Amino acid sequence: MTDEERERLPKTLGKLAMDGVERIYQVRRHDLSPDRGGLAYLDSLLDAEMREKLSRDQDPAHPRNLLRVVGTEFGCIVGEIYVRAGKGTWVPRRPPNHWRSRLALKDGEYDPFLAVVRQLSEDREPDALVRRFDDAP
Repeated sequence: MTDEERERLPKTLGKLAMDGVERIYQVRRHDLSPDRGGLAYLDSLLDAEMREKLSRDQDPAHPRNLLRVVGTEFGCIVGEIYVRAGKGTWVPRRPPNHWRSRLALKDGEYDPFLAVVRQLSEDREPDALVRRFDDAP
């Protein structure tokens, strides 16, 4: 990856996060704050009902699959909240591998995309996104 790509890709992830914030506003009429409160709101959205809505009548292999789109945008939102709070920095992967991007935190790496998918799974832990954020140094 070139230096230019290393510099540009975190901005791309930030743009995807803003797309997700806009989608939340369009669908829910909620202004998502880029902070702990925003994580709490995302945590409340990511449940079995949301998973069912996102997967209904969707082709899992299609690039515009709603679960894939929302997972990407919400994962970027989670990552950007860490970045803006000074708790982490993006370790990006070039497109189309955004889901391989991670956050470098003081206590190791964090995968915001996996965290979102986990909250949409049957292994969902209420408030897991907020608890992890609170525990990050």
